[in-house]
Amino acid sequence: MRLAFILSVVAAILVAFTGTVLSAKDSVPEGLFVKPGETFIFRLENGQPVDVHPATEGQGPEEGELSVTLSVEGGTKMTLRNQTGENLNYRAYITSKPTSKGKRTSVCTLFPGAMGIEFWPDALPGIRITDFEPASGFVGCR
Repeated sequence: MRLAFILSVVAAILVAFTGTVLSAKDSVPEGLFVKPGETFIFRLENGQPVDVHPATEGQGPEEGELSVTLSVEGGTKMTLRNQTGENLNYRAYITSKPTSKGKRTSVCTLFPGAMGIEFWPDALPGIRITDFEPASGFVGCR
């Protein structure tokens, strides 16, 4: 009972100072946050990027891995390489920091052994990619 009271007081303070209350899940959204100029290589586990590490120049994903690069040149370009052996759908969010959920944006299915390119006409602060799943039944952009 005392813990519930303390939590309600903390929530009230958060609302007073920020206008919103974030749950533990909302405070650190799942997925990989990428800023312009960054390239990462990763594997997937339960639909989320794991074993994430920066790529060295010229390094690409090995079998079972993906890579993502974000660059800003007359707009924002995100390049993904898929070496998992299967079509993948995923979600992407435009965001300015790793702790922000961001605004969902449309992206297209990633094909195995291929490079996928997404482009936005504005310079974006960052993209969070998440919720990867095999593209069973739907292949396209959404």
